[in-house]
Amino acid sequence: MKTTINIEGKEFTIEQLKELINKNEDKLEKVFNFNKTTEEQFNKKWEGFEEHEKYGALERLIVNFYNKGEKPNWENIKQYKYYPYFIMDKDDFRCANYYDCYTNSYVSSRLAYLREEDMLEAVELYLDIYKKSRL
Repeated sequence: MKTTINIEGKEFTIEQLKELINKNEDKLEKVFNFNKTTEEQFNKKWEGFEEHEKYGALERLIVNFYNKGEKPNWENIKQYKYYPYFIMDKDDFRCANYYDCYTNSYVSSRLAYLREEDMLEAVELYLDIYKKSRL
């Protein structure tokens, strides 16, 4: 049984909604737009930097987009924070698992997602960016 969502009297499956979103606007373009920049401006700003620095900055923009600009509150024990960790082999780079936590972290606040679903989607969509920010 597929879950459907009713929008203005019309039923959509999750897959249909994802397709509509992707058709209307590239997801990475949405990340840049949310962060008040363009891909061209971003690339120009990071020109001359090491690849991992540029893609680390892009990763922070992605997390900010998914968190809708909200920073994790490390004093709030009821607010989960999520961040992925990876198998770091250049021939086999993949998300191994992820951490969820309340008040401690092994990563910067700018890399912690506030929703598990967002983190999983971002890792799936932007795995290459994660790889370039780490290797």
